[in-house]
Amino acid sequence: IPDFLKFILIIAALVGAVYGGALALATYPPEQSDVIRPLPHEKLGQTERKAVPVLVSRFLEMMAAERGAAQNSLAAYRRDLEDYIASLARQNASAETASTDQIRDYLAEIEADGLSRRTAARRLSAIRQFHAFLLSEGFSAHNPAQIVESPKPQRILPDVLSAEEISALVTTAAQEAQAAEGKQAFKAWRLHALVSLLAATGLRVSELLA
Repeated sequence: IPDFLKFILIIAALVGAVYGGALALATYPPEQSDVIRPLPHEKLGQTERKAVPVLVSRFLEMMAAERGAAQNSLAAYRRDLEDYIASLARQNASAETASTDQIRDYLAEIEADGLSRRTAARRLSAIRQFHAFLLSEGFSAHNPAQIVESPKPQRILPDVLSAEEISALVTTAAQEAQAAEGKQAFKAWRLHALVSLLAATGLRVSELLA
């Protein structure tokens, strides 16, 4: 075969390969990342939304569309509100007819279950927003959560040194001051004075430095 015919055959083979590859890509099913995503108000997914009570579902759609709530936030709202509505159902009540006392009973219930006050405060925030939504949309005549007090955060006492540890700290500072010489002696005695002052008065470090 003449060289120019070989050249033409090679070019034809390359063109066929490129065209075939492009055609295959065009007809191949899209990857998962290429599938059209749900609209913002459908972030929970079709299966999840079917299990969500209608009013909660509408509330979540509002939070996604109007406030741009993230998917994790929507899922947290859904869990909290479903638990709340289940508690109302055990009291033969609903979100539309819930009373302030029933909301307080729910908060007492989750505290008895061992949930932290921080979690209770978060759930109350979701309940307040939910009832405000029901009132604004005409599903309820009042917002029973508006006057419910938020759980006060737990105060964690700071860790403190024992009397023996404080005594050992002051003694160590004194020994280092007595052993220091020259310029280091001044710094060591100053440290001893600061440690003794802290031990005797209970000042915070920030107060001592001020």
